[in-house]
Amino acid sequence: MTGPVALEVVGGEVFEDTGGALTALRAAMDWYPDDLWRYLVACDWRRIDQELPLMGRAADRGDDLGSRVIAARLVDATMHLGFLLCRAWPPYAKWRGTLFGRLPLPPGVALNLAHVRSGDPVTARLALATLFRTYR
Repeated sequence: MTGPVALEVVGGEVFEDTGGALTALRAAMDWYPDDLWRYLVACDWRRIDQELPLMGRAADRGDDLGSRVIAARLVDATMHLGFLLCRAWPPYAKWRGTLFGRLPLPPGVALNLAHVRSGDPVTARLALATLFRTYR
């Protein structure tokens, strides 16, 4: 089950649940079991660790488009990690930025992610390096 599907079940108000079935389902799907949650956090860190050097390498070789694609993937992985660390189900892509901004994260996170999208590969690499060095 994806985060957006889980969010549809556990999010929002319940106006009527006479049998209690929805309440029980929402309680069961409140969040991942701790061992699975830790595994998913580790997977996101590993993905970031594996792709981070590729952004700079692509830029150094003159592949601006490739570097930007990798930067976008890193931003997506970092946002997913932010949702995991805050124990919040990530929404589908349309709402990801809006809900990411509402997460209880340190103020520099969103700013550094915005710098990644600046277009300058050097600025992007420095922003990501700063972000990961600070919060790892």
